[in-house]
Amino acid sequence: MVRNIAAVAVVAALLAAATAGAQAVIDGGDVRDNSLTGKDVKDKSLTKKDFKGSVRGPRGLQGPQGLQGAQGPQGAPGPKGAAGAQGPKGDTGAPGAPGATGAPGVSGYELVTATYGPTAEDGKDAVATCPADKIAISGGGRVELPSAGVLNASRPVPGSPREWFVAATERQDVTWSVTAYAICATVAP
Repeated sequence: MVRNIAAVAVVAALLAAATAGAQAVIDGGDVRDNSLTGKDVKDKSLTKKDFKGSVRGPRGLQGPQGLQGAQGPQGAPGPKGAAGAQGPKGDTGAPGAPGATGAPGVSGYELVTATYGPTAEDGKDAVATCPADKIAISGGGRVELPSAGVLNASRPVPGSPREWFVAATERQDVTWSVTAYAICATVAP
């Protein structure tokens, strides 16, 4: 029994010496990379700091969309763009509104003539007069012998809308005449 006790004491002393020697002799440089497993590490002995930058877990789920941010300031205007191509021809527009009633027109025109001889030594004139129910809307004149005289006036008679006046100047002393023409028309009511 004493022998058993002595043997147990020797084994205990060897184990104590081996454990003390192992603590003093074995460090991280003595451990081969990738040789330790989870079974070799004491539970809860490692902290987050021990794993920082070396261990990564699986990618997490995408989080919900955040709130919309405030609108940023308006940017500077961009450069002017090139002119675009001409567009197709548009549809015909709707007809316009009817116009206002026009001024009274003329109807039933006729030509009136008057021929006169000399009224002065060097000239002649003539007046064509429209009937009482018509006015002179235009007129003119003619010299019977152009070499004897030249027409120098053709106009309405001021203050008399029914008359047209013409005058001619004599060129040579021969017998000649001047004729006045008036285009007469009835004014529609």
